[in-house]
Amino acid sequence: MGKNMKKIIPILLVGVLVLSGLGAGAVHNEQIKQQRTTLSFSNLSIQEKDDCITLNLDGTNSVLMKRNYYMVPTCIETFTFPFGTEIKSIQCTPKNIQIQTITKKLTGKYVPSEFLSYF
Repeated sequence: MGKNMKKIIPILLVGVLVLSGLGAGAVHNEQIKQQRTTLSFSNLSIQEKDDCITLNLDGTNSVLMKRNYYMVPTCIETFTFPFGTEIKSIQCTPKNIQIQTITKKLTGKYVPSEFLSYF
């Protein structure tokens, strides 16, 4: 029984090593997901007041402001991903762009210095 045991132990040891290696290889499971978002903007309205105009655009949720500069309607989207997510690329494809000429300056906005870190 001693000789048989000496032959079985190396075979069991090799079997355990092979099976543990298979498990380690199966752990790496890369999932590729793609997220798409479509933003639409329509109905640009221009309001005139004195020597300036204000732009309003349906589909926006914020206003781009810079200190002593004009205000422009904009849209900000925030996406939250699980920890460890790797973002490979971000792509923006504008479509159906329409150009409209304005004849006056855009409305300016004074932004206090304590808010400048946000813009």
